[in-house]
Amino acid sequence: MFNRKTLLAVILTAIAGTAAAQDAPRVYVEDLDLAELTIHQPTSFGVTRNRDFELTEKDRGNMQEMYRTAIEKALLKKNRYSIVSDAAEAHIVVNAELLEIRPLAPKDDIHGRPTNQVYYTEGAGSAKIRFTVSTDAGADVVIENRRDAGRDWGKNDRFHNKQDVKQMFGSWGRYLVKQLNDIES
Repeated sequence: MFNRKTLLAVILTAIAGTAAAQDAPRVYVEDLDLAELTIHQPTSFGVTRNRDFELTEKDRGNMQEMYRTAIEKALLKKNRYSIVSDAAEAHIVVNAELLEIRPLAPKDDIHGRPTNQVYYTEGAGSAKIRFTVSTDAGADVVIENRRDAGRDWGKNDRFHNKQDVKQMFGSWGRYLVKQLNDIES
């Protein structure tokens, strides 16, 4: 149970945090651009695959969601930035283009590998992204970065790959915020 003094401190902290968020630079995050994505096919290890590694519309939608969640979480941390839903209201507009992915094993679906095959890899693979950051002052900054999707040896399947990709997007979110902090200072 809170006493009055503690309750007042909690309320004042919440008000200060809300005020700080309102004064924070406003950021508009565009959808992740997957139009020019290059997928480097994994080595087959002598096993015949039924088809190349391809992303379905559902896969692309999941990547969009993981990207947006990770970027917004990183931006909102510590009330350093606020997110707006209209680019016209923003001080900063972030556009990201996923340039390439390099999976380490065939896709874990009925078309990518036989159901009885299990792959163990050091993470899911790697990917490269390009952020274009536009400020209301008219400056454009282009930031490219390559990251591994996981570094631990383990089973390469849908479940583990999703976790590795989420962590990769989170890492890109933190990297983007660090770059924005440098731009802002």
